[in-house]
Amino acid sequence: MAKYLTVHVLRHAQASAGAADYDELSTLGHSQAQRVGEYLASHKMKFDAVYVGALKRHTQTLAGVSTAYAQIGLALPAAAVMPELNEYDFRGVLNAYKNAYPNDQDIAAGRWLVALKAAMIAWARDQIGAADLETWAEFHIRVNAAAKRIARESRLEPGESGEVLVVTSGGVISLFAQRALGFDDNSIVAMNLALKNTALNEFRVTENSWQLQSFNAMPHYVQPVDLGFHTRV
Repeated sequence: MAKYLTVHVLRHAQASAGAADYDELSTLGHSQAQRVGEYLASHKMKFDAVYVGALKRHTQTLAGVSTAYAQIGLALPAAAVMPELNEYDFRGVLNAYKNAYPNDQDIAAGRWLVALKAAMIAWARDQIGAADLETWAEFHIRVNAAAKRIARESRLEPGESGEVLVVTSGGVISLFAQRALGFDDNSIVAMNLALKNTALNEFRVTENSWQLQSFNAMPHYVQPVDLGFHTRV
């Protein structure tokens, strides 16, 4: 394997909360995807491989990045679509929590982000579930498989380094961070919910380890006032 691999993990742009199809990027989301693409292209970031989840918000975010590259005459490698990079079913997790705790005050008051945090912790502790809901353990297994595949397929000549772009969701990124830092599940849930749309996260990957280099970075936005982001969309 290469001396080390730098894996740049991009959280998708804003999805369409409240719309008929949540998985479509919002108008703002398309702008965000273009903007992060322009940042990467302006810095001549060249990638040896690109991986993207199979959700529309993943592929549409990558499309915005690809358009920005094409506008200055650069091309990205053909992306490998990896369902292993898909987000967990946060609606399913929240619904399972609502069924288990129908009198939860945060749900009654419409404090959905607070309720989702409680739901995720309960899910991680195997305290809630549904027949068709992926378990926390299964989510871990799936994301670990993605991490191993990215490292395995990115073999270069000994002593060389490489650059990889991954477009995915906050839950997957938080488990990559857990792989690097060894944090407990409660901390990882908090990290997940803190991730901004189009946040850039950097990992240095060797044959035996993942090391976190940066987390939730927004260098493509100089003025925080114009972010317009919600952490869960």
